[in-house]
Amino acid sequence: MTTSSLLTLLVLALSAVSLNAERCFILLLATELTTDEVAQGSLVVVHYNVIGGVRGHSGVSMSITDPLHKFLKQDANIDTSSDDIHKFSFTADAGGNFAVCFVNSNDKPVRVMLDFKHGVEAKDYTELAKREHLMPVEKAR
Repeated sequence: MTTSSLLTLLVLALSAVSLNAERCFILLLATELTTDEVAQGSLVVVHYNVIGGVRGHSGVSMSITDPLHKFLKQDANIDTSSDDIHKFSFTADAGGNFAVCFVNSNDKPVRVMLDFKHGVEAKDYTELAKREHLMPVEKAR
């Protein structure tokens, strides 16, 4: 196989990323678009970052669009000055396919972390779990 054939296979494999409320890591060569079906009224929580040694302005942009192609979030030139993960949440006004698009303007590949959760997976049950371990008298407070 030639180098260009291997590169084409790699791009095709990476293009088949399905979100399914899982954290995924994408080797971003140029542009990557991932979609997931979200029900109307669902809470959606998105965590993302450029990882792997990139510091400062990464040269990678991210956008989230709804099923009507309205931009919900745009982050041009994602800042990686700190190790903080970028977070964005919203409630879906319409049901359908929501798209997350990353664009790499660098001349070399970068790794992107994406965690896209919706519905039950997006809810934070930390406080509920703490309350369930309290005694009945403590819950009344």
